[in-house]
Amino acid sequence: MSALEDWGLLPLSYSTIKNFKENPANWYLSKILKLPFTTNPAIERGHAVEKGIEVALREQDIKNGKRFGCIDFDKRIIDNGLAGDKAREERLVIEPLIDIGYKTISALGTIASFQSKINVNIETEVGEIPLIGYTDFEIDLNNGDRVLIDLKTKGKKVSKPTDSEYMQQTIYAKATNCQTALLYLSNTKKNGATQQYFEVEHNPRYITEVMRVIETMDRLLSYAKDKKDLARFIVPNTDDWTWNEPIKNQARKDVWGY
Repeated sequence: MSALEDWGLLPLSYSTIKNFKENPANWYLSKILKLPFTTNPAIERGHAVEKGIEVALREQDIKNGKRFGCIDFDKRIIDNGLAGDKAREERLVIEPLIDIGYKTISALGTIASFQSKINVNIETEVGEIPLIGYTDFEIDLNNGDRVLIDLKTKGKKVSKPTDSEYMQQTIYAKATNCQTALLYLSNTKKNGATQQYFEVEHNPRYITEVMRVIETMDRLLSYAKDKKDLARFIVPNTDDWTWNEPIKNQARKDVWGY
């Protein structure tokens, strides 16, 4: 039995693997202490744009997709107590992003599914470890193939996908045997609404990296006697931007004292 199973962390999600790799202290607070953290208008904007594009694709009705996306955003903002200038600013970009996202995806083919659950096992030195995840858009292409499109809304254009994003797509490709792609949507005063579409070439090294992260996580957990003991193995990086969130910053201070 793996330590991951002993600690009740299986199945793993990609976000758990990414969080452990990039910010172990944040991983500890969210996955070990299971502390709830707040969302923000930018995150809710991303969810609303996804839902609006889904509605537009299914109904072939961009007007209704935009309407649904804005309604969904407003509800999320109210439910999470996020009303304010930032929320009003984010709402302004929802319709342009839904519009360009819909046009980009519909030109490729037709929607097969949205937010489908996927499962895959990764072979490691501690045995087969189950992973779960959720796709954004599964699209049947005009040429008969199927592609999984991961949608990301950004404040500005990107130069290229990150290694972490490539890693996630490689896991999803392993689980589904489908081609994967990343679609970035951004809206700026200079350029307006723009899209960037990247087809992902799946490099086996990313699966190897996932294996190593999982094995390191399992080994760390196996050394700790309890939650308090586990915290002693982790040193927070106080320069990380995620500590800008006051609740999370306070939780770090409560555990590590700084």
